[in-house]
Amino acid sequence: MKIRIQDDSIRCRLGRRELSDLLATDFLVATTRFPSGQLRFGLSIDAELTAPVVDCVEGLVGVGLPRSAFNLWARGNEASYAFSADHDAGSLAVLIEKDFPCDTRADCSTSDDLFTPQSLNLGD
Repeated sequence: MKIRIQDDSIRCRLGRRELSDLLATDFLVATTRFPSGQLRFGLSIDAELTAPVVDCVEGLVGVGLPRSAFNLWARGNEASYAFSADHDAGSLAVLIEKDFPCDTRADCSTSDDLFTPQSLNLGD
């Protein structure tokens, strides 16, 4: 999982395997270790959520995603899933993207790199 944080925006890019793992286990976490602590970034899917949520508590940035909407996005052709969360100083923009190296280029060296809903092989 690739994470980019810039001011009040977070961009998270998921590879095909990470997206598949998230859908299979309902949770994905990335950890960056520092000499005196760690920063964790977690994505979770929850059937009880009606809207996405995001927060940061004790070094964990957590993003909760509603199962039905996220599953539609994961299996569809849209490359990104976006939402925003209001806070005291404005809002935080969150963007989750499918990070698949090739989609339509003729020079792709392997079909594993192709982004199509069928290539996800996510099961139902």
